[in-house]
Amino acid sequence: MSINKIASALSELPEIWSERVHEYDLVLGIFDGSGYNLTFMNAGDRNVKHHHETYDAKLCFISGRGKVLIGDYFLEFNDGTTINVPKKTVHQIVCETDTLMLTIQNPATTFSDKGWKDIVFDEPLF
Repeated sequence: MSINKIASALSELPEIWSERVHEYDLVLGIFDGSGYNLTFMNAGDRNVKHHHETYDAKLCFISGRGKVLIGDYFLEFNDGTTINVPKKTVHQIVCETDTLMLTIQNPATTFSDKGWKDIVFDEPLF
């Protein structure tokens, strides 16, 4: 499969934009009960501190550099880093560079109405 075929296949997937959580999310689908999204954030961006009431999240950083607030401490990330975020844990992504990541929710929400309602913002929105 060529890069053009991959790009074409990705262009058919639904994209969700949010200035509150991640900037751009491309919903890849639900596999074995987990929701998979490809997420992009710009250099210098940070999302609002938030937590998920009912699902764990896994952040798999494909490219980029920055840090993730998990509870009361920061973890640095770069290409290839994976960070697990247990449900009900306050977290925030702070990007030093353009960042591409695979986000996995378990159980799946893939930004359905139920998924958006599950997100609790732990600071005022922008």
